Amino acid sequence: MYKGTDYIQNKKENTETSGTTEKYTENREETSGWGNIIGSLRWNHTFGNSLFANTTIAYSSYNYFTENQFKSIDKVLLTNETVEKNYSAQYTSNINDLIAKIDFDYSMSNNILRFGMSNVFHTFSPGTNKYNMNDQEINEKSDTSFTNEQIRFHEPSFYIEYEMKAVEKLAINIGIRQSGYISGHNKNFNFEPRFSVNYMLTPQLAIKTGCSRMAQYMHLLNSYGVSMPTDLWVPAIKGLKPLKSDQINIGLAYNFNKKILLSMEVYQKWLTNTTDYKNGASLMTDFSPWYTKIIQGTGNSKGMEISAEKQQGRIKSSINYTLSVANRQYAEINNGKSYPFKFDRLHDLSISVNYQISKKFDVSAIWFLGTGYPVTLPVEKYMPALGLYNLSSEYGGEIDYYPSRNNYRLPVYHRLDLGFHYKKHTHIGEHNISFDIFNAYNRKNPVHMYYSGYRVKTLTYANLLPIIPSISYTLKF
Repeated sequence: MYKGTDYIQNKKENTETSGTTEKYTENREETSGWGNIIGSLRWNHTFGNSLFANTTIAYSSYNYFTENQFKSIDKVLLTNETVEKNYSAQYTSNINDLIAKIDFDYSMSNNILRFGMSNVFHTFSPGTNKYNMNDQEINEKSDTSFTNEQIRFHEPSFYIEYEMKAVEKLAINIGIRQSGYISGHNKNFNFEPRFSVNYMLTPQLAIKTGCSRMAQYMHLLNSYGVSMPTDLWVPAIKGLKPLKSDQINIGLAYNFNKKILLSMEVYQKWLTNTTDYKNGASLMTDFSPWYTKIIQGTGNSKGMEISAEKQQGRIKSSINYTLSVANRQYAEINNGKSYPFKFDRLHDLSISVNYQISKKFDVSAIWFLGTGYPVTLPVEKYMPALGLYNLSSEYGGEIDYYPSRNNYRLPVYHRLDLGFHYKKHTHIGEHNISFDIFNAYNRKNPVHMYYSGYRVKTLTYANLLPIIPSISYTLKF
């Protein structure tokens, strides 16, 4: 059983004066929150010496909300007259899942047959949009809301997988999964084959390759622009097609003196039916249903992963490096040209060390270094027609002009995490106490960017998650 809730809040305040005649003050507050409730029951059983079954029933509930508030005061200093503008928008959504699945493992000499089935019953509440406006400049007030219809659908699946050791040096894994969704009279099913081969060239050197196809019936919508990041899960219905991916990979692994494992792998992935917001659309733009704001396209990613691991002795360590590129392409976005995906990261490096001081104590350190994620920044701003307001804009209702999607990158990301762990066995069970420090040297890694200021715009970075110490206790019995 697990329950957790997180909040992120970003406040911006700006004050400017025009000589001794006018003072302008604006405040913008962005808040996002999400939480999970997860619970599961599991039953394991062995039938004879060869067949093992694992049955699981689980429930999860995911809640999300985001709210934007804008307030400005334009004051004439000579007369103390003021003009106020207050705008706010809120969006909420919820996903409840009831999960039932059973998995079997059947051992046959050196071969293993795995098979199983599952069904996920989704209850998706796309949420409610609420808007409030009080603008003294145009003498208008409004308080409106719009609720999207609730959607229920099943996501059944069945799979079978065969892992065999054909000869002494050759291992083959072949499998197929059928998945789909059922929502009233709407149905969609997909086959997901997969195949992998591992061949020992020498006792120390192995080559492996594989290919797979996958389908996903929930889409993740990523926000763009300079406001605080917000992500939203939506189902592949209402005219949306499931996300599909095809991937191939090939790699080498070398065991050096049975102490250090070196590996390298290259991969290529093709995506169809990716999703994104249409140009100018977002959660807050209008009262239109969520599925009218979405467009589908294609994507691809490719890369190389290199790692070195030392897993013996009191000091264990690893180095992992990834060189990768990920793109998206939509006919109606970026003039139909390909652009970097929101999570495109050319370089990604991690170095970890764990030192076992004694049987009870160990310390660890892990350092991360990566290319900054791409973001979309406007190059121009202009005012809308009188009486209209663009709440998704950063300042004063101005409308942002974006020449292209993800046209700028955040600075390089890096941080150091430290940990100190204590473990002890008693008649009750295993006790674990951990003291950890996230972002030990308090690196201010930007998570998004925005232009601050009313008349003079300054590019400003917003940072989250500074140095965070934590302590935890776990009892296993």
